[in-house]
Amino acid sequence: MKFSELEQFIKSDLGSNKEVELALSSKNIGNSEINKLSSSLANSKVLLELTIDMSSNSIDNNHLIEPSQGLAQCKSLLKLVIDIGENCFGQKGLFGLIQSIQSCYNINKLSLDLGQQHC
Repeated sequence: MKFSELEQFIKSDLGSNKEVELALSSKNIGNSEINKLSSSLANSKVLLELTIDMSSNSIDNNHLIEPSQGLAQCKSLLKLVIDIGENCFGQKGLFGLIQSIQSCYNINKLSLDLGQQHC
């Protein structure tokens, strides 16, 4: 199921979503949205495929680490596609994301687009 607004995803039946695409590019994602995303991902226990486009926002290290913590709870995830290009994070944020992905030990398809960082 494709969501172009974070609120749509949050209000969806998180317990039954197996394939999710979040099109959140250029949405001016801030702290409150990041916290909601992390919590919603943590509650998506049956999620098998996740595509997140968070490119062209103002995501820094902390903004990248927070949703990563929710992502780490998606233990049934098989396919993960993340686009986080054109943001402003460094090694610390990327390390947090990678640690979370490692927690999703069932992933057999991974695509991570870092693009260019604009700080």
